[in-house]
Amino acid sequence: MAVIHELTHTSFIGYPRAKTQDYAYGLVDSMRLAAGMFDRSCAADYPPTPQPLCPKEGDAQKEGPCKAGESEYNADTYKYLITGLYFEKKCGKPIPFSPIQQRSLDFRRDTSCPAPSNPDIIDPGPLPGKVNGYVRFGDSYASGLGAGTTSQDGCRVGSNNYGNLLVQHFNQNGLDYQQLSCSGDTLDGLAGQIDKWSNQNIATFGTLTIGGNDLGFSDLVANCVITPFTWRGGSANRASCLDVQNKARGYLQDSSDNGLRANLKNAYLKIMQKSTLPGFQLYVTGYPTFFNADTDTCDYSSFHLWWGGYNPSSDWPSYRTTFLTKALRAELNDLVAQLNSCILGAVQDANAAFGGNQVHFVDVVGAFEGHRWCEGSTKEPDQANSNTFFLLSNWADSAGNSNKKARSLDTRGQRDYSSQLPDGATCADNLGPNADPAAVQACWLAQGITKDPNGPAAHLLGTSKAYGNYSHATLTVSRFSPTWLIETFHPRTSGMKAYRDAIIHAMQQTGFSV
Repeated sequence: MAVIHELTHTSFIGYPRAKTQDYAYGLVDSMRLAAGMFDRSCAADYPPTPQPLCPKEGDAQKEGPCKAGESEYNADTYKYLITGLYFEKKCGKPIPFSPIQQRSLDFRRDTSCPAPSNPDIIDPGPLPGKVNGYVRFGDSYASGLGAGTTSQDGCRVGSNNYGNLLVQHFNQNGLDYQQLSCSGDTLDGLAGQIDKWSNQNIATFGTLTIGGNDLGFSDLVANCVITPFTWRGGSANRASCLDVQNKARGYLQDSSDNGLRANLKNAYLKIMQKSTLPGFQLYVTGYPTFFNADTDTCDYSSFHLWWGGYNPSSDWPSYRTTFLTKALRAELNDLVAQLNSCILGAVQDANAAFGGNQVHFVDVVGAFEGHRWCEGSTKEPDQANSNTFFLLSNWADSAGNSNKKARSLDTRGQRDYSSQLPDGATCADNLGPNADPAAVQACWLAQGITKDPNGPAAHLLGTSKAYGNYSHATLTVSRFSPTWLIETFHPRTSGMKAYRDAIIHAMQQTGFSV
């Protein structure tokens, strides 16, 4: 029967046109096809084709119901007809057709589809569990900002992002790999990434890290930890920190259709619905917690952008230097835990809505245990500690190599960047959503010069009151590279490897041979 099927694909035997196609496999689906009852979008276990054989009305890039007349050009139809004629002659009596079978309704991908017929597929196409294509969506964590060499475009993509590390692990020539993640993107930015996705007919799986920017992670880091705003006192910084936290928690706890969980679910569904491969899998990662919140040593540590260190000099009476107390560390870890819980819930919601289990949550918290800040008796900030998977401003990407020394600010400030500073009085209002992280940091610097003209930002960029009135239109920062600043609180290459390994484990648990 298999030989008959394959022969009908050739011009040697093909009738009534040169070659048949594989519209439907198996007796049940071939009968449904002939009866005008077959919908290829419901055939979840069929191999993909370069172009839909039965284009869906209104969306020609997706499969839909087939016309009954296509039965005349279906390879399996001829297989069963020829086999039936042979045995009818051999047995001397007609071979009866069974009625179209009604099978169990369990495991349907789409409740509008009939129960699966589980056909014997002659042309299997890609083997189950094989990676044929991959798409990477997400924010700066997906982009690997700071890991390896970071691009100088608006998306700030690190060469050692976890997607690139995955592709290196697969070691497959010709793998169709589409890179769409962009640092700074929120869910609004993700929508644009999905619109640009073009290998949806090939990508076997996708990865996604998103949600941190929707909660304002950069604002949390700025107002709660590195506090670069030297014109503000400590009480103002703390008030801003609590304000940003409360705003984030409110979005997390919003159970309406406008809440983060609902918006995440809808984003996952948009990806799943655009894929034309029935077996496409989406791996959604969470975020790691940043600190060991139980140790005592870090109570004397500060990550202040300008004056940070272990047990730094007193800033009395302004108290602008924020310390990594156990309470602050616990606050920020708890916020990450709430975000991860929200992402997991959205994954479950998406699977329930989509009808299946093809969206997977990848928990990375355990992979970072023992590799966060404030582990043991570490006197943070300790950039020489290669055991730490995170970057701070001007830290080297150790990649787990304890022999690699951190580069100085002067060295890192002289590469591949030239720009004008924005107007410090208005830049914060003009950033908008999905802003380039470098634009955010440039705004901080401009604000520092405008509001504290004798402060550290002004001295870093070679300007002060002695220059007269500061003009954002004339001051350029050609010797300033933004990457050293915006890499703060992003994973090193060692952290990206932890992400990669967690994704590989999840893929293996869901049937991929990787």
